[in-house]
Amino acid sequence: MIEIKNKKCCSGCSACYSICPSKAIEMKEDEEGFRYPVVNREKCIDCNLCVNICPILNKEKNSKKEDFKTQAYVAYNKDEAIRKKSAAGGTYEALGEKIIEMGGVVFGACFNENFEVHHSYVEKKEDLIKFSGSKYVQSVIGDSYKEVKEFLKQGRSVLFSGTPCQIEGLRAFLRKDYENLYLVDIVCHGVPSPKVSRKYIEWHESKRKSKIKYMSYREKTYGATSTTLTFNFENGKKYSHGYESDFLLKSFLNGLISRPSCYECKFKTIERNSDITLGDVWNIEKIDKKFKNATGNTALLVHSEKGKELLNETKKLVIQQENLEDILKLNANGKRPMITKSAIENKEREKLFFDLNQDVDISQIERRYAPTTFKQKVKFILKKIFAKMGILEKLKSIKRKG
Repeated sequence: MIEIKNKKCCSGCSACYSICPSKAIEMKEDEEGFRYPVVNREKCIDCNLCVNICPILNKEKNSKKEDFKTQAYVAYNKDEAIRKKSAAGGTYEALGEKIIEMGGVVFGACFNENFEVHHSYVEKKEDLIKFSGSKYVQSVIGDSYKEVKEFLKQGRSVLFSGTPCQIEGLRAFLRKDYENLYLVDIVCHGVPSPKVSRKYIEWHESKRKSKIKYMSYREKTYGATSTTLTFNFENGKKYSHGYESDFLLKSFLNGLISRPSCYECKFKTIERNSDITLGDVWNIEKIDKKFKNATGNTALLVHSEKGKELLNETKKLVIQQENLEDILKLNANGKRPMITKSAIENKEREKLFFDLNQDVDISQIERRYAPTTFKQKVKFILKKIFAKMGILEKLKSIKRKG
């Protein structure tokens, strides 16, 4: 029977919940808003399937077996409209289109009507848009693993995207490899708390006396290289702030609100069990001017022959192989390399969650744990001015060259 004694040893992948034959396991939110398995002892039949497949408890069994050396690529979707809506270069949408052309199904993370994030699937190209853009919160897997298995048994191709721990969770649940399954993970900084996101949304709606009708964690308001959290409200108001001035983004990037296991992630490696890893690639024009564009590019690490074949068959991408070390450096962008290193836990994290659970106002929590400095305020104001003048990207380019 699965039992969580140390929360840093549970990624919330939901493999145990999905595999349980007696439905004795529920994924329940804790006081921080993260889901953990809770076993109903009356229903449990002591089969130990949950323990035997846990990706963290059985990590050594799940190490990469295919003799394929990871290759690096840069790509972007030929459709500029798709690139604008995506977090990077619109690559997952292009891969998804190819799978659907093959008669397959595409899984990914999307918003529900309350802007909570959950996994779902689509079977039509026009529905792929729901997976576009980053979701800086842990998604609810629900019954997605079971649905994947059913489609695979029907002989249909399945493309599944998720965090590295979710990919390992799906593999653990399936307990065998499928030729018609394509796995795509991301270079992950960690998964922020759904509870923090929920309370932040409620705070903004209360402040503006209106419901949110549109949300994006990485709107390209100020270009592809600027992370901007955007809310559009039903009353016509809009909120659009970057990492230098938004509480949620600052808290995430400063190690305050991610899941405990993210600070000791067990899946931070270059060689992975996924077929493809997607990530950001900054300043690519330094090594390849062909990829200089204002709407974004994607770094791809290909880990299998199957992944390489899918990439080669995807005709809606401008793509080129690059040196692996160069791409790893550009993905890190002079900071901590998230493909191999875990995020660093902030010493104030526990205090932040204590205040959050005491219903301390978000504005007070921000001032205590993620204050916006005068310099950051000036930087954001100048960014808005330069964007309106149409010179922001040019100034960024000059700065990068310097």
